[in-house]
Amino acid sequence: MQTIAAALAVAMVFVCCGRPGAGPKVLRLEGETMGTVWHATIVPEGSAPPPNAEEVRTWIQAALDRVNGAMSTYLDDSDLSRLAQAAPDEPVQVSPLTLRCLAITRSIHAASGGALDPTVGPLVRLWGFGPGRQEGVREENAPDPALLGRARAAVGFEDIVVEEASGLVWHKRPGAELDLSAVAKGFGVDEAASALRERGLNRFLVEVGGEVIAAGERPGGGAWRLIIESPLPEQEQWEARVELRDRALATSGDYRNYRILPDGSRVAHTIDPRTGAPVVRPPASASVLAATCAQADGWATALSVLGEAGMALVEAVPNLEARLVVPVGNGETFRVITTQGWPEAPQRAR
Repeated sequence: MQTIAAALAVAMVFVCCGRPGAGPKVLRLEGETMGTVWHATIVPEGSAPPPNAEEVRTWIQAALDRVNGAMSTYLDDSDLSRLAQAAPDEPVQVSPLTLRCLAITRSIHAASGGALDPTVGPLVRLWGFGPGRQEGVREENAPDPALLGRARAAVGFEDIVVEEASGLVWHKRPGAELDLSAVAKGFGVDEAASALRERGLNRFLVEVGGEVIAAGERPGGGAWRLIIESPLPEQEQWEARVELRDRALATSGDYRNYRILPDGSRVAHTIDPRTGAPVVRPPASASVLAATCAQADGWATALSVLGEAGMALVEAVPNLEARLVVPVGNGETFRVITTQGWPEAPQRAR
């Protein structure tokens, strides 16, 4: 069953460079969630015996399932599905998880000037991307102006009303949708990490569809070493190598997901919710480091819209760093832009 979409995710691999046989046995676990796969590496503390693998897998899976159950757009009884079925101004009771994810999304929406907008779905479909393509989309042309105007009228996060005290949420616009996929996957990673910490596990790496949180030290000691794969598989020079300790990392972008119109113009799958149009020459990839994976996930999506212009916004947010791979000239070449504190490792983490 499809669940929370793994939209805009660039593949990322992580490398745990521990010394074989050093210290207690390391647990390496995996499972499925949100339409993708999760992986976890757990390092027992000191001389403590390793925790039971099945118990740990259950803790992680349960945390991820709770997030998916609340925020899936495919499950009929999820908070978001019930909200989609409600009429304008009809309140829907949602879970504390959804309220928290909405608050994080709202903060990024405001700080990014609306570049992250979880109501953008109607525009994405109208331009011919994403699931459930809208009727009237013409592959060979830009959308009909009347349809485009109708879709834009349904988009606007400011018209999603949240009453935190009561846990009620409602929308004001006919045709409005709410899809928290740009933050929910990272939010799920944070929830899995919290489940591990609550049980006394403080050295781990949890990854869901490329979104990662690293806590404590890797097997054998030292920061966790990760590789962000190149968005252009044939050009390894665009890989990034980072070392993480008690931080989260998310990457967005899909440079090859586009359509060509008859006039030769290229239509990117990244839609700017502020204009209703595809982003012109979006970043090939946007990677963000943050204290939480939800923050990293949401900002990576926002930067896919903002591009280089968004880096000043990132610099203004404490504990946030970013790296963009952006097209140059005709888009056949690329360059890398980073914030001042981006901690790229000097050597390949193999």
